[in-house]
Amino acid sequence: MRYLVETSSGELSFSIERDKPFEKGLTFTQEGSTYIARFIEPGRDDLDGIIKAELIGKGEFPRSAG
Repeated sequence: MRYLVETSSGELSFSIERDKPFEKGLTFTQEGSTYIARFIEPGRDDLDGIIKAELIGKGEFPRSAG
């Protein structure tokens, strides 16, 4: 299934593919950033849906010493 992701943070939109349908509240990562799906709109053309997402984390988590 192919989705278009639009973010509220002003970043460029991007597409994402997954085997299962997206659901509101689902978190996912893309290129080191973590997003939460706030709204999902019906798809158009070759898209299964349009996800309105919010950026909730960026970059890698620090590794623990030891």
